[in-house]
Amino acid sequence: MVAPGASAKPIRLRFAGARELKLDGDGNLAIVAANGSIAFRKPVVYQNLNGARFQLRGASSCLPITSGFSVGDYNHAAALVIDPV
Repeated sequence: MVAPGASAKPIRLRFAGARELKLDGDGNLAIVAANGSIAFRKPVVYQNLNGARFQLRGASSCLPITSGFSVGDYNHAAALVIDPV
């Protein structure tokens, strides 16, 4: 949950053992590891005005590999809930 007046930009997800993070055309996140891969559907944002999506942070050759969120415009006076389903 992002508190009123706060920013979602500093939020990061770290995936231990990840070799690569990929985004598909729908905004879903794929995490590739040595023993396979797993996918997360794009996040659901309550108080959604312009949608949300995962956003890769940093070059994929850098470790640790992280992912954040791009949430678009929203009312900063009210709480924002980001739910990576």
